[in-house]
Amino acid sequence: MNIKDMMFISLFTAIIGILAFFRPIPVPFPSVPVTAQTLGVMLASGVLGAHRGGMTLLLSSC
Repeated sequence: MNIKDMMFISLFTAIIGILAFFRPIPVPFPSVPVTAQTLGVMLASGVLGAHRGGMTLLLSSC
C-alpha cells in the first residue's frame, strides 16, 4: 500500500465522518433512517473500489 492509497483512504474516512453529523432524511417508511453517511459509504466504495473502500470502512468504524 502506497502513500496515495493511504491518503485516499483517510480522505474518504473523513468524508464519512463529516456526513455522519447531518440529520436523517425523512422518508415515508418510519423504521428506515436514511442518513448522509450512507451516501459516503456508497461514494467511497464506488470511487475507491472494493479493497480500498473496505479499508476506509474499517478505519471509519474505529
